[in-house]
Amino acid sequence: MEVVFGGKVEHLRPFLLEERIVDGWVPWNKKRYGITMGAFNVASFKIALRTRKVAPTAPAAAAPISPVDAK
Repeated sequence: MEVVFGGKVEHLRPFLLEERIVDGWVPWNKKRYGITMGAFNVASFKIALRTRKVAPTAPAAAAPISPVDAK
């Protein structure tokens, strides 16, 4: 969505919350072939580099759940 909407939150919010495209919206990418897989992967990699990992805070399960025997 970063690649498609160019990081414009005012266009992204109605798309995600109201499931609609803003009136008058035009893609910010004006390249001949649009968004290629290479450009998408580069953008995804840049976002992944800026993302920090946080350790999970949920407690571990006490005992594994065993499957129920069907008889």
